[in-house]
Amino acid sequence: MKNVFIAAVLAASVALGQYLEKTIWLPDSFRAVGTPSNVLYNSGSNTIYVGDRSSGGIVVLDGITLRKAAQVFLPGAPSVMLYAPEVNKVYCLTRSDSVYVIDGAGHGVLTRVPVGQYPKDLCYNSVSRRIYCASYSGQSVTAIDANADTVVATVTLPVRPEKMCCNWVGNKVYSAERSEGRVYVIDGAGDSILTDLYVSEVPGQMLYNPLSNRVYCPDEAFDDVGIIDAGADTLIRWITMGASHMGLCMNPPDNELYVTDGSLDRLFVICGTGDSLKSRTDIGAGPRSPVYDSATKRVYVVCQDSDSLVAIDAAGDTVVDRVKVGDSPAGLCIDTRQRRAFVAHWGSRDVQVVDVPVDTVIADIDFWFGPTALAYCSEQDKVYCTGTSERSALVIDASSNRVITDLHLGPHAGTLLCPAGVSKVYCGRSRYEGTALWAIDPVEDTVLAEIPVGLGPHALAFRPGGPGNAKVYCANDGSESVTVIDAATDSAVATVDVGGNNPFAVVYGQDLDAVFVQCEYPVWLSKIDCSVDTVVSEHVISGDAYAPLVYVEGRRLVCVAASEDLWVLDAVDLSQVRVYRLGDEATSLAYCRREHKVYYACWSGSLYAINMTSGQVVSVPAALYEKELLYDSLSNRLYCISESEGTAQVLDCATDSVLCVLQLGEGPVAAAWSPFWRRVYVANGDGSSISVIRDSSVVGIGEGVQQTRGARVTQTVVRGVLNLAEDGTRSEFGANSVMSLVDITGRKVMDLKPGENEVRHLAPGVYFVTPSLPPSPPEGERRKERGLRSAVRKVIINP
Repeated sequence: MKNVFIAAVLAASVALGQYLEKTIWLPDSFRAVGTPSNVLYNSGSNTIYVGDRSSGGIVVLDGITLRKAAQVFLPGAPSVMLYAPEVNKVYCLTRSDSVYVIDGAGHGVLTRVPVGQYPKDLCYNSVSRRIYCASYSGQSVTAIDANADTVVATVTLPVRPEKMCCNWVGNKVYSAERSEGRVYVIDGAGDSILTDLYVSEVPGQMLYNPLSNRVYCPDEAFDDVGIIDAGADTLIRWITMGASHMGLCMNPPDNELYVTDGSLDRLFVICGTGDSLKSRTDIGAGPRSPVYDSATKRVYVVCQDSDSLVAIDAAGDTVVDRVKVGDSPAGLCIDTRQRRAFVAHWGSRDVQVVDVPVDTVIADIDFWFGPTALAYCSEQDKVYCTGTSERSALVIDASSNRVITDLHLGPHAGTLLCPAGVSKVYCGRSRYEGTALWAIDPVEDTVLAEIPVGLGPHALAFRPGGPGNAKVYCANDGSESVTVIDAATDSAVATVDVGGNNPFAVVYGQDLDAVFVQCEYPVWLSKIDCSVDTVVSEHVISGDAYAPLVYVEGRRLVCVAASEDLWVLDAVDLSQVRVYRLGDEATSLAYCRREHKVYYACWSGSLYAINMTSGQVVSVPAALYEKELLYDSLSNRLYCISESEGTAQVLDCATDSVLCVLQLGEGPVAAAWSPFWRRVYVANGDGSSISVIRDSSVVGIGEGVQQTRGARVTQTVVRGVLNLAEDGTRSEFGANSVMSLVDITGRKVMDLKPGENEVRHLAPGVYFVTPSLPPSPPEGERRKERGLRSAVRKVIINP
């Protein structure tokens, strides 16, 4: 039933004006990589292929500039990537029954070669130029001509093959299976099985040594490495070492083999001349992916559990360097031209670049951002975004909807505040993290100050005013206090003890010049008089709270969700006015200024509209689970963001009816509104992207012409006096329009009249001239607002 409802309102979205304008991928224009866990060096084009093991696809890095150069879209996660330099192609496996062939120069998919079911591994014979694919469920090995990318033979096996290696000297293929611990030898010329032999209990990755004509096959369950004579195809011996072998590589000049052991955290060295164990070296927790670098004559190994890249001198088999890298490194490759190692981390979702001659990290390339908070800066027309990345906050140019810079703030960047009239952006921290607040210059996008505050500066509110009066109030979640910051000097001027535990929400009430602070458990409300920065009233409610409070302007009410109820308090003394027993815990609250309604979104998916004038409660026919509520005061609409469904439900606040439902990215968690562009930006936390919703339903300036896509609100710089046309019949906003001036939050600051309007008393900042709508009509009557909800003009007031 819910799907039918969603389908019906989706069909109406274009006609009603709301539409998904764009998806902004984070941290840049390339689609995010959820788990960058395998990397491959393409020597032909000097590029690095980064495979996404969680959501699929490959991102290509330029080896010189280290910039993302291309993206390869695949129908699944690349489990194996193999480069064939003779044909300059990359062969890739996903969970589909195909081998995908990628052009090594243009980085596009050339073709898809069907193979057996569930392909597990690839190997390449550079002499015959054949790619071999082991298909686990298909119980077969497929031979592919690398020149034409066509299947030339399929060899059926009596078992399920998993690991492979090629003997290009003898033109043979070795395929290991795990149920019986056997290795099957396939003739590359006749495409037939030559023999099979028992090698180990659980044979793992294999490696061919052309210098001694041997195949090495570690046992992943026990502590042996089996050695096969690749001429006679017989087992020569086992070498006993550690268990849990995670990788192999070859040192051709010295004819030595390196084996990492994940259980003993060691690197074993096998001498290829006598097939004997040469040495063992303790290198770090969780070693894997060994790579030999011929230029430095070192072996590089990533240690997943100790977050390090270890360099081992091949001559002495000793550790000569350890480089601290990102969280849970898994993949490693070396660019032999630029002498750089690329380390992929599935934990921190990035790739670090290490200068291998000096073993120093020279670059950190983010592949995932996971946005958690957004804010629109009207002064500079930018959107600021923080996320789960430990290094940065992103800045988006709202005119082009593209990422323009990375602020590199540091770990745990959280809540954002872009106060009107102050050309600054304030950035808090994630809950319970840090003891400082960042002040950012939105012109140069640089950090102006790191302001010391209490523990966990999570929630922010702004009190406007002239020099010395404009303040930022910061709720310190971990220290039960609010820090007061002078917005002119970016310095803390007071610390207010709010009494309750874990203050997580603050809101400013301009008509009372007070800040209201909400604590989590028990629900403790404190009112701070902003003229003296002192708590003047308190109210305690039993239970706990998850949704931030809202302030009802004009009615001087504070609304708080506590447990399964909505409490309405008198904002003057915080005395109880009314309690609504809604029977469901709230996820978010929003206040509709035009209708004087408070919207209450629940964990269960219910949505209630409470009229603060009449006290009436209406259950809105919501079909989604709301995470975030965002009010658009210009169009009088409410955007209900559903994290679980990945949608935005648009509600007409006059009628409490659903206008449309828009499909967003994965896991939307936060939203911001740009009245200048008539856009809503939605942060998709699980999709590492921002969905941009455009509203083209508002009639444009002039004679009621529909505002076209791509058009935006005009703007004027005003100094002291705002002049509107005096002739009511030829008003710039239409005949007989009643106009208001609203601030960036949509709050009306004054009524406007034809002619000159004195605005020197207002704080500098961005405002909007907009029509004033008549009061809500009686129930059952339709509102006639075609000409009134039309024109909007942006003005920048600089008294």
